[in-house]
Amino acid sequence: MDQNNKNTQEQKEAAKVAAGKLVRIASVMIAVAIVGICFAYTKLEGTGIGQIAMYTISALLALFGAFIIFVMAYGTYLDKHRNNLFLYDKKTKKDIPVNELTVDRIRERLVMQMAFFKRGGKLYVGDLFENRVIMVPEAIKPLFCYELLCEIADEKGANASVFLSFGAECAEIFTKYLGENGDHELALKIKGYFFAYADNKEIVGEFCEYIKSKKDYIQQNMLEYTVKNIEKFK
Repeated sequence: MDQNNKNTQEQKEAAKVAAGKLVRIASVMIAVAIVGICFAYTKLEGTGIGQIAMYTISALLALFGAFIIFVMAYGTYLDKHRNNLFLYDKKTKKDIPVNELTVDRIRERLVMQMAFFKRGGKLYVGDLFENRVIMVPEAIKPLFCYELLCEIADEKGANASVFLSFGAECAEIFTKYLGENGDHELALKIKGYFFAYADNKEIVGEFCEYIKSKKDYIQQNMLEYTVKNIEKFK
């Protein structure tokens, strides 16, 4: 299990534990409320304000406990029915089977996501990976890397010269996220081009040819990564 999957699993387990505690607290509140109502009915009958106060407190406890359970149940429902970024089909209003997922479909959805990080048509790589306003899920960052490389191979969208000019920051980003998917050789090769570009701008042509030669490999890895992590894109 890689580090991302391990962290995701730990987060899910922690969320389950927290949810279980909240449900138990809510159940205790409802139980106390029932006891309070029974006590008010049998022991405080005819006491006026005391009985009314016990009824009121018990009712509030019951309502608050029921509200917690409702929120938890609704959250579970939404989690199970949340649309998947890559599988959801707007026409059928359903997710397509995972085995019908294609690279073209993945890239189309990625372009839509990346549009949030363009200003005046220009892509700001730092924002794409570390945006502080629109939180970017960790699972999608390797796919952003793959898509940028595909756009360079297609000679549209991302510009190779602009891409390499981002320098060390972008080099570390690609090394990290491609490496997390096991693409260490590709990551190190691209990192080398980043640093070489600082001294020799002519190397951009060689870089483009290299990315074009790796396009099929990049797209295949993009597809495999998406399928492997498909549950993270809800």
